[in-house]
Amino acid sequence: MMPTDLDVPDDPATRQALAALQQQAAQAVDAIIDRLAARLRADFLAVPEKPSGHYGLAEAGARARRQAALARDCRLLAQEMVFASLLHLENPQWNPLGPATPAPPPGVLATLLSH
Repeated sequence: MMPTDLDVPDDPATRQALAALQQQAAQAVDAIIDRLAARLRADFLAVPEKPSGHYGLAEAGARARRQAALARDCRLLAQEMVFASLLHLENPQWNPLGPATPAPPPGVLATLLSH
């Protein structure tokens, strides 16, 4: 159970230690998400694109926009995968591909670590 403001002694050292632990936890989860997103992106980029026949400034811009959207989508998917796994950590029967798997709420990392 996460401590609330009432559970934490009114001690600056305790509050500072808790804040440091929250920051470490956020950084650790963020690093996992970053690695998973990079892996997903690499897997998607491994599929060759069909060349359009000509390559100019407009095509380069369109490709950059597609890659940026892909990176954003991979990061969102990685977040959902990590948090869905955490939500079902104590359920060994959980099937991540099952239709009943709920998506974690938006901003769940900030919510989890703000307590």
